[in-house]
Amino acid sequence: MKSKSLLLLLGALAIGIIAYYYNESSDQRSVDANTHLIPGLANNLNSVTKFTVTEAGNAVLSEVSKSDKGWVVDSRDDYAANKAAVRILFDNLAEAKLVEAKTSNPDNYIKLGVEDIDNAKAQGILFSVTGLQEPADIIFGNDGSSGKNTQYVRRIGEAQSWLINKKLKLNTDVTEWLQKDILDIPPERIKSVQITHPDGEVVNIANDGEEEYEYTLNATEPEGKTLSESEVYQVANALSSLQLRDVATFSKLDTESITPVITVFKTFDGLTIT
Repeated sequence: MKSKSLLLLLGALAIGIIAYYYNESSDQRSVDANTHLIPGLANNLNSVTKFTVTEAGNAVLSEVSKSDKGWVVDSRDDYAANKAAVRILFDNLAEAKLVEAKTSNPDNYIKLGVEDIDNAKAQGILFSVTGLQEPADIIFGNDGSSGKNTQYVRRIGEAQSWLINKKLKLNTDVTEWLQKDILDIPPERIKSVQITHPDGEVVNIANDGEEEYEYTLNATEPEGKTLSESEVYQVANALSSLQLRDVATFSKLDTESITPVITVFKTFDGLTIT
């Protein structure tokens, strides 16, 4: 009797383990693996009008929209967005596929970083796309444990979480979506630089044109300090690969309290930049 009872117990335990595994890894199999994360996106990229990046506590980090001027960053007064970054993001999204079904148990979402984003301690990032026929709201969680280019995700409204074949870079800093390039004028084009300080002091730097980088400084050097050629060169090089860190609408600035340093660059080919 004892042997028979033990066999029955072991059989029941095995059935329980199988049932648990099935519920954990195979629930909601109506969505087959190896299908696209956002079905039809590749053929409907032009329909996308906006995307939003949201973190824990439903805090919106970035909103980027398509306008008559192209892609713009909403929270930066519609300043131009980095089109290349947007294109790369959506190219990767269009290629992203579901490769393995993971947990459908909400208690285990935290292990993958795909818990609901309204949780103040949520690890994942909610990425929402506007303009498609079907809603696309996806929580991007931790990187895949396999060490490959994979990531855990869960689509809002579905219990099933997934491993996808991509690792999406979702910029959480809104400034990373901005078009940062402003000017790119190499120093050899600069003929002269005039710097006017608020107190009226004027500093002039000029290239006599005899040598590619032969700049001369027309200013009184600070007492006890000798300026090196490299310091003077840095001024002439200021417009080379010039990028912004952030932007703000001029009308919103407190201009009355601003005492600007005015710098005028002139190039050999007749361009003047103030």
